[in-house]
This record gives sequence, structure tokens and C-alpha cells, in this order.
Amino acid sequence: MDKISVIIPAFNSAPTIEKCVRSVLSQSYPFFEVILVDDGSTDNTLALCRKFAESDKRVTVFHQDNKGVSAARNLGLEKACGEWITFVDSDDSVSLDYLSRMHACVSATPDVALYVGSVNVFRMGKSAELLRMSNGIVSSSDLDSLFGERELHRHGFPFAKLYKLSLLKKNHIKFDVKQNMAEDCVLMINYILSCSSDASYVYFDEVANYDYFVQPKSLSTTCGTFDQELYNYRNIRKLFSQLIDMVHPLSAKKKLHSSIGWYADRCVNAIYKDPHGGKNERIKCLKTLGSSDILFRHDDSFKQKVMKLVLISGLYGIYDFIRLGKVG
Repeated sequence: MDKISVIIPAFNSAPTIEKCVRSVLSQSYPFFEVILVDDGSTDNTLALCRKFAESDKRVTVFHQDNKGVSAARNLGLEKACGEWITFVDSDDSVSLDYLSRMHACVSATPDVALYVGSVNVFRMGKSAELLRMSNGIVSSSDLDSLFGERELHRHGFPFAKLYKLSLLKKNHIKFDVKQNMAEDCVLMINYILSCSSDASYVYFDEVANYDYFVQPKSLSTTCGTFDQELYNYRNIRKLFSQLIDMVHPLSAKKKLHSSIGWYADRCVNAIYKDPHGGKNERIKCLKTLGSSDILFRHDDSFKQKVMKLVLISGLYGIYDFIRLGKVG
């Protein structure tokens, strides 16, 4: 049977790390290793990780200065020795059959390069939604289906997936340590594109064995500095523009373009999160964005639509006035 490497990055995770690791160590699938990477925690996370390693030979612990979750996952990839890789976040947990289910699915079909499972989402400690992936096996070269019909780019999270370590290393694929938003989605898409020339497949599973706990102040719900959001947006724009050129249905192109717009919106929100730099500085930042990416979404209010139309038209001063409700 194939060995699976479970990579768990951790930063100040003392309240949750024990539950997380115990859920992994309780797996029914017998052939796995757990790689805990402490990312410079200032609480007792590292001590708890080392305690697990002392009591269970399947656990290995690595420590680094605080460099971010991407650097921690990259270190885990460097140290992993399994045929397959899966990631688990330190504040989440997995079901007893998490690994056995994934391995059974990829083993049932030859040439599967990626497993994508469903996810139980918990907000405020309560079950909120099920991110269900309908069952199916899709060629990694069928980008129309992957990013049009299935909208896989909207499920780019690193967990509930199984990657082949050999393919990650062969194609030099790792997380971008400078990107702090959607870096996991970028890795997944680059991985699929690297596999698309081979006769490989993506396996979708409707069974949800992963429990994802959304944190109140996660990056997905708050915006960072403009420079950081701009870096994220430009990376996403470059990759998604490549995908737009590769898919054929207009509906798929629109879905990908809409996702680019979401990251552009975050850049605009970052400008006005702390608007004390002055009007000229705010307008300078607005001009750095591709205004055509600021799209109308179905949940935009009438005022938001008007404001985006003003922005797309290049009327930056008027947009700034409307956004702040004053001149300045």
C-alpha cells in the first residue's frame, strides 16, 4: 500500500493542535506519516508537537522561525517521503476514514493525479455548509469541465486533496511564500496544468471526511495591506488569464474573469481600509489596477454597481468622493 504524508503547519495552535493531530493518528489507514511544522509559535504549540513525536513514531516535528504557512508547507514537502501528500490545517480535524477513503478512490482508477474531496464547513463552532464535490473522474486536460462546469478554482483550499509527491517535485511546484491569499489555489492549478499533457485524471468525491473550522479573522474574511492584496491579485490575474485563454465555453471564461474581479475588489477595499494617505495616493493606487477586472457581481447593490461603473470609466476622483462621502 502507498504511504501518505500528512503535512500539518502550526502557528500558535495550542488550543486546537491536540484535537487535530489525534484525529489524524486515529486513522483506519495504516501507512502514513505526520509531519508537524511549527512556524515560530510563541505559545506551547512546539512542546505539544514534540510530545506527539515522543509517543508516536509516525510523527516528525520540524521548527522554523515565523515565515508564514506557505513556507511551513514547503518545508513539509521537502521532508515528506510518502507517495501521496495531503494537508491538514492545525485547527481542523478529519474523520476516521479520511485517508483510507482518499486512497481507495485514487487506487480504484489508474493514473489519478489528484483527489478532490468534499468539506464540512463550521462557522462559530456550528455546521454551516457542505462544500460538496459531485462524484466524477475528469481528465486533467479537460479544463473546460474542471474550471467551467465544476469551478474547481473556487475549491482551491489545500485540504481534502491528495497530490502525488513525485509530480510536485518533478514539476518544481511549491507554495509562493510571498502570496498570503489563494496560494493554495495557485499551487493546485499549476499542478493540474503540469499534469494536463499526461493521460492523468482528477477524482472528485462527494463524501466529506474533512471538518474545516472558519476562523473569525481569517484572511478570507478580512483584507490586508494594499501592497499585499495587489501582489495576490496580480498573481491570480496572471494565472487565471492563462486559464481563460485555454478554456472554450464563454461561461467558463466569465466565471474565471469574475474570480479575478473578486481579488481586484479586495485591492480596492484595502485602499479604503485606512484611507488617510491622501486623495492623490488613493487615486495612484486605483490606477494600478486593471479597471476592467472590477466586475459587477450578482450580490452587488445598486450603489455598488454605480460606483464600479464610475471606477471602470476611470473617474477616480469621483469614485473617491463617493466612497468617502467627502473631498480629501
